[in-house]
Amino acid sequence: TDAAKSDNADLKSLSLSVGKLEPSFAASRTKYNVSVANNVTECKVFAAAADAGAKVEILGKNALAVGKNTRSVVVTAPSGKQKEYSITITRAEEGEDESSSEPEKALNEAVIDGVTYTVLTDISNITLP
Repeated sequence: TDAAKSDNADLKSLSLSVGKLEPSFAASRTKYNVSVANNVTECKVFAAAADAGAKVEILGKNALAVGKNTRSVVVTAPSGKQKEYSITITRAEEGEDESSSEPEKALNEAVIDGVTYTVLTDISNITLP
C-alpha cells in the first residue's frame, strides 16, 4: 500500500567535481553556493539519496558559463514526495580570481558520505610492487 512507502526525499550526500559547497552539505539544507575560477569550464554534480528507493535527478548543464549557473537536484521519495536542492555555481570573469581562494588540491578531492578522498593525477614518483 502507498501508506507503507517512505516519504524520505533527503540526500545522503552532495558533492561537486570542482569547488566546495558553501555552506557545507546537510540533508536539511537545500540551497548552496560555489565559486570557481574562470578556467573552470565544467562542474559535475554528484548526489545520493538517503533512501535507497528514492530517485535522484540532476538538472542543468555540466558546462559553465561565466557568471551564475544554477544546478538542481530533485529527490523523489518512494511515496512521491519531492525535495529540491539548488546549487548556484559562480564562474569568475576572465582575469578575476575565484571569490573563495581554494587550494589547488581541492580540484582533486571528492567528498563521499562525509569522507574526503584525494585522487592522484601523477603517480610517477610511486613505486608499484
